[in-house]
Amino acid sequence: MVTRSTDVLIVGAGVAGLAAADTLAAAHINSLILEARDRIGGRIHTLRTSGSFVPVELGAEFVHGKPPDVWNIIRDRALPVAELNGDNACFEDNRLHRCNDFWTEWEKVADEMELNSGRDESFTNFVARLVRTKPELAKAVRRATDFVEGFNAARASEIGVQSLIQDRDAQEKIEGSRPFRIVSGYDQILDGFAHHTVHFKTTVKEIHWEPEFVRVHTTDTISRTVRVYEAKAIIVTLPLSVLQSTGRIASVVFVPHLPMKKQAADALRMGNVVKVILVFEKAFWTDRGWEKLAFLQAHNQPIPVFWTAAPLVTPILTGWAAGAVADSLEQATPRDVLSAGLESLGASFAISIAGLRSRLRRSFVADWGADEFALGAYSYAPAGALSARESLAAPVENTLFFAGEATNTEGASGTVHGALATGRRAAEQVLKVVKSSSAA
Repeated sequence: MVTRSTDVLIVGAGVAGLAAADTLAAAHINSLILEARDRIGGRIHTLRTSGSFVPVELGAEFVHGKPPDVWNIIRDRALPVAELNGDNACFEDNRLHRCNDFWTEWEKVADEMELNSGRDESFTNFVARLVRTKPELAKAVRRATDFVEGFNAARASEIGVQSLIQDRDAQEKIEGSRPFRIVSGYDQILDGFAHHTVHFKTTVKEIHWEPEFVRVHTTDTISRTVRVYEAKAIIVTLPLSVLQSTGRIASVVFVPHLPMKKQAADALRMGNVVKVILVFEKAFWTDRGWEKLAFLQAHNQPIPVFWTAAPLVTPILTGWAAGAVADSLEQATPRDVLSAGLESLGASFAISIAGLRSRLRRSFVADWGADEFALGAYSYAPAGALSARESLAAPVENTLFFAGEATNTEGASGTVHGALATGRRAAEQVLKVVKSSSAA
């Protein structure tokens, strides 16, 4: 058992942990990142493989709008960016048709939420009441429900309207409805953080703490070798579901226990996402009149959302199942997910599954709920739980600090830029303590 010391320990080499290390380094504070995986990035996971035409994003794929935290990196590194735009297709009532009013329909419901923002309730309860008073909005409600469950990876019966309002207000400030893709791969934004010291394959098991001192017990994910690290402070960037879990590979025990943190974490929810990336021999949809296809909303299909690489012309469709739909795939194998994707496309484009298989060249499946170090995709706040994010983010005894998308209180949870912001915020909190100690 080897003991190593540093000024600040950081748990997790996702973007929150990397941003925290970057901020500390700029202030000449030593830090060390402990990462259970064998790579940086966390829920950013880009693959480069022959025959896929463009990098394959198993995790985060879009830059939502123009958040400075991400765009500053894009500009500094001169990364090529393309905005996803084009036609929106909807498969409804056994018919595929253009539905470029899809986002307009969502906005109708979102406007109603803003007008009735006096109380928090689940989205399902809100829209049920809305349809009773305004039955002409029934179509908009159906579209909005698909959007809320897909975009937020949430159960509509749980997610609170107050969190949706906060998210929408935050998105409007950064043109968040405009999805951009980093053409060279999302992992390119990580390269600027690559110089920080990271101990890979290091799973944190116990965090023993007292004011201004932490001792962290870890195991090597391969050899099971035990190591101990010590520091004056620690920044924890673990995914929400890992903080909630017990008895799992990535579960962490705090000694002494943190009941208020556990209560805050348990008040929130972690949404699941399953992605299937399908590489065909050619973009068959263009032969069917969909030359500018951007999104396909396959209502009530096993994989209900697909998108293309537009404006790039590639034979790739990415399928997305989130929230309750992803939960229904919990026991599915990658082969099952692939079949579900082909079934959904076959129904939408009136092509046999056999016909689609004959056109398919490669496929990739990412099930974030099954990922042992993520246990889900990203968080959402149920009705009445919005304040839990602040509780989860609050430092403990100027020693334990918390970051990660679930701790974002500015309406950017579930996003890369939201996670980046929390990492910088946690590091700034550490620096304030350091400065106060130096002045004493």
